[in-house]
Amino acid sequence: MPKEVIHPHHPPIDGENLVQVVWGRDTIVQVGVRESGEEVPGENSLYTDLSRQQINDMIRVLRRARDQAYGQDA
Repeated sequence: MPKEVIHPHHPPIDGENLVQVVWGRDTIVQVGVRESGEEVPGENSLYTDLSRQQINDMIRVLRRARDQAYGQDA
């Protein structure tokens, strides 16, 4: 299954939380938080399955949050 990890803009510190998105072709999309230094989810990791509508809602909410927190992109 493909996966992407959203890394901070600095080298991750062991134990720091990272966001990971995992998906399978024609199956599921999962978004989770795991600690840096872990290759596989550990006991402190938390993942949830998202439907297509939930993903669309999350994108919309994240864009609004980004724009309100940091201003709109030029």
